[in-house]
Amino acid sequence: MKNLRKKVLSIALSTVMAGSMVSAVALSASAAGGSPPSSQSSSSSASYSGATTFSSSTTETGKTYSSTTGGQNALLVSGGTSTIKNATVTKSGGESSENSDFTGTNAAVLAYNGATLNIEGGTVTTNGSHANGVFAYGTGKINLSNTEINTSSNNSGGIMVTGGGTLTADNLTVTTQGNSSAAIRSDRGGGTMTVNGGTYTTNGQGSPAIYSTAEVTVNDAKLISTKSEGVVVEGKNSVTLNNTTLTDTNNTLNGNSTTYKNIFIYQSMSGDASVGTGNFTATNSTITTNKGDTFYITNTDAVITLTNNKFTNTDGDFMRIEAAKWGTSGKNGGDVTLKLSNQAVEGDIIVDSISSLTMSLSDGSSYKGAINNANKGTVSLTLSKDSTLTLTGDTYVKSLTDEDTSYSNINFNGHKLYVNGTDISTGETAPQSATEEATSSDTQSTTEPAEDNNNQNSQGNNGQQTPPEPPTDSNGNPQQPPTGENGQMPTPPSGDNNGHQTPPEPPTDSNGNLQQPPTGENGQMPTPPSGDSNGQQTPPEPPTDSNGNPQQPPTGENGQMPTPPSGDSNGQQTPPEPPTDSNGNPQQPPTGESQQLSQDNSQPATQPSTDTTQPSTDSTQPTTESAQPSSESPTVTEDTESNSSTDTQTSEKETKKSNTIKAASKSKSVKASKVKKSSVKIKNAITVTNAQGSVSYKKLSGSKKLSISKNGTITVKKGTKKGTYKIKVKVTAKGNSSYKAKSKTVTVKVKVR
Repeated sequence: MKNLRKKVLSIALSTVMAGSMVSAVALSASAAGGSPPSSQSSSSSASYSGATTFSSSTTETGKTYSSTTGGQNALLVSGGTSTIKNATVTKSGGESSENSDFTGTNAAVLAYNGATLNIEGGTVTTNGSHANGVFAYGTGKINLSNTEINTSSNNSGGIMVTGGGTLTADNLTVTTQGNSSAAIRSDRGGGTMTVNGGTYTTNGQGSPAIYSTAEVTVNDAKLISTKSEGVVVEGKNSVTLNNTTLTDTNNTLNGNSTTYKNIFIYQSMSGDASVGTGNFTATNSTITTNKGDTFYITNTDAVITLTNNKFTNTDGDFMRIEAAKWGTSGKNGGDVTLKLSNQAVEGDIIVDSISSLTMSLSDGSSYKGAINNANKGTVSLTLSKDSTLTLTGDTYVKSLTDEDTSYSNINFNGHKLYVNGTDISTGETAPQSATEEATSSDTQSTTEPAEDNNNQNSQGNNGQQTPPEPPTDSNGNPQQPPTGENGQMPTPPSGDNNGHQTPPEPPTDSNGNLQQPPTGENGQMPTPPSGDSNGQQTPPEPPTDSNGNPQQPPTGENGQMPTPPSGDSNGQQTPPEPPTDSNGNPQQPPTGESQQLSQDNSQPATQPSTDTTQPSTDSTQPTTESAQPSSESPTVTEDTESNSSTDTQTSEKETKKSNTIKAASKSKSVKASKVKKSSVKIKNAITVTNAQGSVSYKKLSGSKKLSISKNGTITVKKGTKKGTYKIKVKVTAKGNSSYKAKSKTVTVKVKVR
């Protein structure tokens, strides 16, 4: 389109006054932008010359107008109102000066300086670079009908306006072959073009059917582009289609373009179009996109108004709003207002992080697709009560205004519509927020050893299971843990401030005196010494045998609590002595919420016996987890075989992290000739990274022509015809001992060509 244009443009203008040439100032515009030059006055020219000239009103029929000289018009009209009928106009000879594109100095037919030219029938043919067909510049005005126009070289449009010119075309047949040669073309300074009926075809690279830096309206016509975009609107200009057929196959990229598209709205910053809002309006038209996106908007504001059109896209998305290579990086997205009235639309809408979309559906409109599925852009959505929204993927909008407050006009179709981060159907937060919350809640305690995922040594704030509070006695003092060979917690020193369970107070007899420890060969536990000033039970003295020597604690495979001595007058069981190692030092407490009573694989056959006189926990006993002691036992590590496994599972479940799986899809293509003979398998259509645990795949929805195996191989059914098919797939990472299971949903496109 403008890839051949220099970054700095200059046009030397001359003013014709009283037959003499007077030099005028040069007009320039840089790639950084700038307003186009204003329309030229009726007395302005650019050193024009014509093989035939009309300076006053003239009417001719069946004449031939020809020029083979570069920089010369075959017919130049500079004044009056003239008419040519059934004329033959030919122009050869090229010109490299940009005057030919901005002021029409090398066009076959040019009207300027307030002149009006009517062309009825006939043909116009050009063969030379920058040799446009019929050109209205400045205050020039052209009306033509039933004329055939053909151009064959680059930069040679069919009908064209610049500098504010006016052109009306009825039932023309226009065909261009060269690059940068729009059939309906405008350039710096724009103007007004009205096209009624006819066929307008382009075959070159960078040659859309319409290139607008003007106000262009097309009614009841056919527009065809075989290589380039179908319609381009640059800057603060417009295109309106009424009852028009637009068919585009953009299979060749041009200039800075990196994507294929049909309707392209942008600002090049070349100075050829004023900065402002670009407008595209289509009513009762048929718009077909054979390659790429239907709409592409970048580096500009745009208003798109669609009413009762038929859209067909066999390859890309409905709309893409994003930054590209035009404009200032970080500020060159698009801001689009999309208005649908009695309009059905299907296809995804992509909005990048520096772009926005304000979209409204009214008068029974319908939209089917996913909007802002990547959750990058800013989207506002408005629905009338009689309009419908059908989701084909998760959709993210900043705001939603729906006249139907029950949302019955929204078909979620198994997907989610997030409004300002919240799913309106479930109240769930968007995946980004949910991921952050899961990361916070699944973070294990900072004191947890890396090599032991089950060890919890401190109370956390992240939703982890914490050890139970120690039981207290009737005075509210911490009880001491019982001892034994099964790894019960040792007795901490008196005055322990870390919340550990302390031993229970020693039992007393009927007179309130401390019970004496039993003696004998049965290894009963000694009575703890009295005189503790804090009211705490202190470690008991070791029991003695009949000779007065210290008695060793009993041992056994079951690690049961020692049996209270016989002969105890009150039948009370005395507290156990803390366990010691081979050197007589207190044993360290066992770790892990699922620690079993014994250090070997044996499990006690019976629990320590309790009676009604044994110290028990009161109402301050914690009751949060099954790992805590029961209300009938002060032993915090006491587990039975039946609940130990349950506790371990609960702890592992609650300490697992959020799965880090990521999944992305790739578009794939297969040849129709292969599918015709047999089904075709496609591998690596989905890329999965950072998955924790085994990965499986499941089809959620999509074309019946596509299926997917559990290992992610997609199969295209035999006999599938040419076209683009989609399949929505649920990718699940099973998780493991450290990570939860998690699923991702992706859509894979397969093109049969």
